[in-house]
Amino acid sequence: MAGMPRRFSFQELEEVTGKFSNCLGNGGFGSVFKGLLADGTEVAVKKLEGSNQRSKDFFAEVGILARTHHWNLVKLLGFCAQGPRKRLLVYEYMKNGSLERWIFEDDRIPGNISWKVRFNIAIGTARGLSYLHDDCVERIIHLDLKPENVLLDDGFQPKIADFGLSKLMNRKESQLQLTITRGTPGYVAPECIQEGTVTEKTDVFGFGVLLLEIITGCKNRNLSGDYLKDYLLVSNRNGSAGAHLSEEENEKERLKNVAALCVRDDPNLRPSMSKVIQMMEGVTELLQVPLESELNFFFAYRPKDQLSRTAALNVTYRSSDKLLNSSPSFAAFSQSSLNAR
Repeated sequence: MAGMPRRFSFQELEEVTGKFSNCLGNGGFGSVFKGLLADGTEVAVKKLEGSNQRSKDFFAEVGILARTHHWNLVKLLGFCAQGPRKRLLVYEYMKNGSLERWIFEDDRIPGNISWKVRFNIAIGTARGLSYLHDDCVERIIHLDLKPENVLLDDGFQPKIADFGLSKLMNRKESQLQLTITRGTPGYVAPECIQEGTVTEKTDVFGFGVLLLEIITGCKNRNLSGDYLKDYLLVSNRNGSAGAHLSEEENEKERLKNVAALCVRDDPNLRPSMSKVIQMMEGVTELLQVPLESELNFFFAYRPKDQLSRTAALNVTYRSSDKLLNSSPSFAAFSQSSLNAR
């Protein structure tokens, strides 16, 4: 069927990748190799390794990507399924790799791409996520949004990738229940860790974390109070004097406050991704910036090695007098990151 992913044999993909000779990267899931199809199309071939859970993730990713078509989602061109040791996914090749390599020079130093490019990446990522939530027959919850899973084409257009942890949610359902917490520490919403519940607002939380990383060029685990102190005080000093800021400074302030709205403790108070886009673009006014007490989870919880519901329950509802007296919009973000993994 036109537009559907093609099924490759393992032998075909060995030939396409030159026997997997050009490795683009690797991780817990396996490795990604560059390849060239017979028609000259460059591709990225993800070779999965691991447990039966990885097998489930593989077929989930094939099923989800086969039904999505959006400029800001990576395109699945094909796959191979010849037993548990020969599971591969064939994607369009993204020349500029992942967002991570561009917004971070290292853990603490921002990358050198311009603010205009960063802003467009943030907007494009938000549009891709909004499509998953609002425009598919079944709502798709990504559950692992982070810089490594946002790929960039040769024009720096972002494309959300890696749907192995994603879940489909019928539009009649209000939430899903998970038995195992999914996602990457630092980006996972409190309701997912504490109760195992998932909605589209779970992705909104992860987007809020990603957005602040795009703005600052610093990984969320290193966004300490000291790092953000001067940055936050600028907002407090200027108050409503936005007219005196440059266009770039106004955009950064606006996106920073949007990020704060996205990482609220209560998922019902987080904006939808369609609302997020409107606020980022300045089409609609920002919602009221949250209070410190609405960001207790983000303030208090930063897992180092694994996601622990017990630990999260123990720290989430600290009384507000234990919070530092800082910017209402970002005290939670800056201080919680001191305990980053």
